[in-house]
Amino acid sequence: MFLENRGDKMVKFSLCGHMGYQGFDINLWGVEEDRIKFNVDDKNIRKEGEELVTDKMCGQCILEDLRKSSIRCCFCGRVIIPGSLVGLYPAIKGNKEFIRFEPTYIDNNVVACCDCGGAATVGYWLGKKEDGKFLIKYIF
Repeated sequence: MFLENRGDKMVKFSLCGHMGYQGFDINLWGVEEDRIKFNVDDKNIRKEGEELVTDKMCGQCILEDLRKSSIRCCFCGRVIIPGSLVGLYPAIKGNKEFIRFEPTYIDNNVVACCDCGGAATVGYWLGKKEDGKFLIKYIF
């Protein structure tokens, strides 16, 4: 994962306190299809003294959050970020609301990347852990 700054305005991001460019791209796992583009609209920027300020988080902090909360698909290697639909493979354990699983069994469910055509969608990737295991929000 890496960050590419773009734009010519430097703004202060009040959620983290850092200075950064108004626009930036985050390239996830080096795959062009997984590039996320961010741009802070001028309407979301205010002037405080000599600084331009926005109520957002800077690119570097977003990148660090994504590094901690995302995984790669067990078949194609593309990124799975919080909110992504996922499919599961054997070794499912859980209850009706959340499922605990081993990350090696996660399919991104956006691209039919395995020979079987992809697993059935079972929920959304939450990107957080409980008892050392990642969780998804079960949709059934």
